[in-house]
Amino acid sequence: MDINWNIDYVEEVTSTNDLVYRSVVTDPSLTEGYGVSAGFQSKGRGERGNSWESSKNQNLLLSFLLKPGLPVSRQFLLSQIISLAIAEYLVDHDIDGVKIKWPNDIYVGDRKIAGILIQNILQGRAIRNSIIGIGLNLNQTEFYSDAPNPISLKAITGNEYVIQTECLLLLDTITKNYTELFKVRKAKPQNMYRFLLYRLNEKATFLDKENLPFEGIIKGVDDQGNLEVERQHGIEHFGFKEIKYVI
Repeated sequence: MDINWNIDYVEEVTSTNDLVYRSVVTDPSLTEGYGVSAGFQSKGRGERGNSWESSKNQNLLLSFLLKPGLPVSRQFLLSQIISLAIAEYLVDHDIDGVKIKWPNDIYVGDRKIAGILIQNILQGRAIRNSIIGIGLNLNQTEFYSDAPNPISLKAITGNEYVIQTECLLLLDTITKNYTELFKVRKAKPQNMYRFLLYRLNEKATFLDKENLPFEGIIKGVDDQGNLEVERQHGIEHFGFKEIKYVI
């Protein structure tokens, strides 16, 4: 399942995800692998409605189209595959301590290096199109937003990175993971994702959807992408926006 990448570059855009989404809606004939990378996003978006900070021409800002044909009930598989691909890309750069913070932030230790935003376009009970947005901190070493814990590859290694080169390397890793893991559909990506889960089997403090704190231990993620947290009375399953980490 090779992907024929066709990534356009723009100097500045409000959001690469929004641009790809509009392109897909306007032209349904766009093929898997079409995408956009940008030097700067004026309104970059992350999960939970958060903004994504990135100084101009310092980091990888990328969105692209996939056509996974997954049933809606298995949509989290795509998030797992992309998260695992970014984790593998970082490991290939000799980065230690790479973890996946549920649902799809990539951490090095306790610091965030990348985030993923996925927008699905449905057809019946299947996912017809998926727009995958990735923000990966490459060269930025000073961050000015109120994000508590960002880090970049350069801050870790001291090396300067060529954004276009790193984009190609990441896309190669995504192709490999998408090709290999998509075939198995369940057990292998599920187990690999769990193995890399941030704070797996560690007692930690969380906030529930009312912002009330509680203690629990992350035990895994179910097939629907819900976080499994062990509490005194047993394991509870939390969906997106129903739980927050306290870091």
